[in-house]
Amino acid sequence: MFTCEYCKRSFRREATLAAHACEKKRRWLSRDERKVQLGFRAFQTFYKLATGATKEKSIRDFCESQYYGDFVKFGKYVEDNKIDPADKYVEFLIRESVKLSDWYSDRVLEMWIKRYLKSETVERGVERSILHMQDWADTNSAMWSDYFNAVSGNRFVHMVQTGKISPWVIYTCDSAQAIIDRLTDEQISRIAEFIDPEYWTHKTRHDRASVGWAEDIWKEAGL
Repeated sequence: MFTCEYCKRSFRREATLAAHACEKKRRWLSRDERKVQLGFRAFQTFYKLATGATKEKSIRDFCESQYYGDFVKFGKYVEDNKIDPADKYVEFLIRESVKLSDWYSDRVLEMWIKRYLKSETVERGVERSILHMQDWADTNSAMWSDYFNAVSGNRFVHMVQTGKISPWVIYTCDSAQAIIDRLTDEQISRIAEFIDPEYWTHKTRHDRASVGWAEDIWKEAGL
């Protein structure tokens, strides 16, 4: 008899075992997929922060968990939406006691983005923004330094709403005004809560060191 090491089901022929694909085997064989790895890391963080567990969960623990499907679905959501940094989002979900079924909710993600944009450092915000500007440039066969002059209004709005462009960029780079001035009133209203003019005007006025650091980046880039 030939026995599946995952579900322990027995078969008379080795060929039948080889063709056998139980759920536990499928999970194990897909363990290196990006969505599974993202879900696994969220699973580990959840058990560490929410339950106080001292022993780290293994990939096998994850594959055998009743919550495997939910966490992999979350991993796919993180992958599709390019959530960055994903670990900070997971910590937010746990800290706010968000139920697992809402971890892949657009409403919850939007709430986190608005908060995170105000808490990240200028270095992190500028770095992430430039990387996404470079992605845009590669897709459009352009220079990333041409982003503000060439990006469409709707594309810019989407990138702000999804946290791809940080307010640190908008409030420290003079060239950013090129796209802001081209936006319609409706487009500006869609990003108003993400770029919170009152908050960022106060922040940039009092954190001159961060502003100066960012301005040096833009000067070096010719912006």
